[in-house]
Amino acid sequence: MSKSDALLIVKDLSLSFSFEKTLWPALRGVNLTLWPGEIVSLVGESGCGKSLTGRAILRLPPENTQISGSIYFQGQDLLSLPEVELEGIRGSQMAMIFQEPMTALNPVLTCGEQVVEVLVKHKHMSVQAAYEKTSHLFSQVGIPEPERRLQSYPHQLSGGLRQRVMIAMALSCDPSLLLADEPTTALDSTMRQQILDLIVAQSHERGLAVLMISHDLVAVETFASRVCVMYAGIVVEEAKTSSLFANPIHPYTQGLLLASLRNFDAKTKRLPVIPGSVPTLLAMPKGCPFAPRCSKAKAICQKELPKLRPIDDHFVACHLF
Repeated sequence: MSKSDALLIVKDLSLSFSFEKTLWPALRGVNLTLWPGEIVSLVGESGCGKSLTGRAILRLPPENTQISGSIYFQGQDLLSLPEVELEGIRGSQMAMIFQEPMTALNPVLTCGEQVVEVLVKHKHMSVQAAYEKTSHLFSQVGIPEPERRLQSYPHQLSGGLRQRVMIAMALSCDPSLLLADEPTTALDSTMRQQILDLIVAQSHERGLAVLMISHDLVAVETFASRVCVMYAGIVVEEAKTSSLFANPIHPYTQGLLLASLRNFDAKTKRLPVIPGSVPTLLAMPKGCPFAPRCSKAKAICQKELPKLRPIDDHFVACHLF
């Protein structure tokens, strides 16, 4: 496919926090492309910029931030659109499943009211028609007794059911793009797999493109067609899922895969770990942000930020190759 067929093109996306008259870069030149119906996963440790990238795509970043670059969605640059036009795109053409449904859902409205509100606003439905549609959506995403659940408040539902309400809300207006930010956080393994299977099934059924933000590499391997690995606000590696898991190139990707649950040692009850931690915005290394934790780092790694470039069938940002 050519770039002109892409649903979403993120080009040189940078985001900085403004604090005490100083800009602290949190995202630095992020590039992503999604085609219709494709499932792409954005992975990395906490603090790498995954959720921030998702919020920036929706133009819902935290306060005191400055964004630059381009975000093209269906040919429109979202960064150049006025807020009133964005409101017509968010929730209808592109939607997001936020990380924690208990805080994302409004505690003083019933679950039904919250989905109905979206349908009335974006689809201009009558309230009665919106309730009928919501009941059907609840049934589609596996919520038992959907008519009764319409009248339930978020605190009356389990974590798995709250997540299903979030998915129903996100799918209510038949969007072309779904951003799923850690949609299985705090769920048990059985419920986690059910939610992932549900999202994948809805993607296939609706031709829905999904950007899945996750740290669960074992799950990513089963559902994503491509994987983008983020570290300290940059994409350090991108490849087809099968290729990335068979032949990880960047030292950080190699470390992540070694630390995944499939390498759990039952005897010692330990996982391999990457030494150190993700750098903070206030202590970002000058060169490659992974250099302080990389056993293979060279002198150039301490001085220059590597650029993402093609290596075999991957894109890798590393001075070692």
